[in-house]
Amino acid sequence: MTQSPTLMAGAACIALLAVPAAAQTAFDNFAPGNGFNFRQSDIFAGPGALGVDLDVGLGFDAESSGSVRTIELALGLFSGSNSFSIEIYDSNGVLPGTLLYDSGPLVGLLRPVGQNFTPVVVDVMEAVDLIEGERYFLIASADGDTEAIWHRNSVGDIGPSVGQTNNTGFGVIARPRNAARVNVIPTPSVLAVAFVCLACAVRRCRPDLLPNL
Repeated sequence: MTQSPTLMAGAACIALLAVPAAAQTAFDNFAPGNGFNFRQSDIFAGPGALGVDLDVGLGFDAESSGSVRTIELALGLFSGSNSFSIEIYDSNGVLPGTLLYDSGPLVGLLRPVGQNFTPVVVDVMEAVDLIEGERYFLIASADGDTEAIWHRNSVGDIGPSVGQTNNTGFGVIARPRNAARVNVIPTPSVLAVAFVCLACAVRRCRPDLLPNL
């Protein structure tokens, strides 16, 4: 039985939209093979570890637009309960601005410093959209008695580096940034794609029903 062009196009649209979009990189300063600088790192710690609450991070200009899927970081654990969180802020021009994402407590993900290294991977399960060319800030914050480190990159990448003590406000300086990778999934307009597919199919079948597109 011959199917109508409209039904065939509709089925094709549905199949196309069902295919997951390929991940793209919005920021990456790891060396090949997830390499980083073993000798340089920043400490971040909860108030129960060193007596002060230390947060560290970096600023980056997004190289791709899309919804954040995973964040990979060169982190290691010195001591404590192995609990930390990751935050993403937009930029108010120079400093972190509005909080866009807070992972909440991530427990047990950090390997002790000196053990075989693989990046700590944070899966982002909510909608956090980045726009290509816009600046964002990625911050690591430890909980309780956790004392951890975030290693710097080994590829000579210099850019905005962020820190704050006891939540008194972020400071930003330009120096070698910590090693991180931010992966996004492109987010095209699903309705726009479907409309174009179906409109073209109807036009082929009954050109008198539609004006020139």
